[in-house]
Amino acid sequence: MKENHKIYGVSLITGAGLMVATMVLHPAHLETELLLVNMISHSLAILSLPFSLYGFWGLSRSLEQLPIAANVGFCFALFGLIAGMFAAAIDGLAASIFFKHIAQSSGAQADVADLILDYSFALNNAVSYIFMGAIAIAIAFWSVVIVMGNPYKSWLGYLGLGLILTCLIAILLGTNFMAVWAFRLFVFGLVAWIILVSMDMMKLSVKSYD
Repeated sequence: MKENHKIYGVSLITGAGLMVATMVLHPAHLETELLLVNMISHSLAILSLPFSLYGFWGLSRSLEQLPIAANVGFCFALFGLIAGMFAAAIDGLAASIFFKHIAQSSGAQADVADLILDYSFALNNAVSYIFMGAIAIAIAFWSVVIVMGNPYKSWLGYLGLGLILTCLIAILLGTNFMAVWAFRLFVFGLVAWIILVSMDMMKLSVKSYD
């Protein structure tokens, strides 16, 4: 069976573009006037996940010199994307729908609503950290494989490892990645690495697999 890696690269770039659109539209705070924008931005995030998954599968397939490490990376990516789906659904859809219904509540009802919103935000933070951690581990695996040989330029591997190291240093310095600005930086760094790898991937020749 012949496999053209160009389609994988296009899929990754499409997913990355939708991630960028999500971050551009993502409101800094959940407000009644921004509920529709919040829902749209997170819907784009959910839409990006299948494209990213397909592209990550292609990336793993292309790293045939160390297939076990590449496939382990894909498993972490899959795990992270599932967590990302839950994060987007909780923060963008469930929270927005609930917030719309309780916007006019008062007294004890408002207190209960606030507790439920606090819980949803805490749950969103938890699955968001799982998303970030799993994707970071996946990039680390793929980057190590890239550094060790073809078909990608080795500097892409070093760049991936550099991004992961930067995130670890930021965590040690107490950075709150759930702050919108910090999460945006993480996503934009991820998107930059994905686009650069995708551009290299699309230059690969068509290969045959059994």
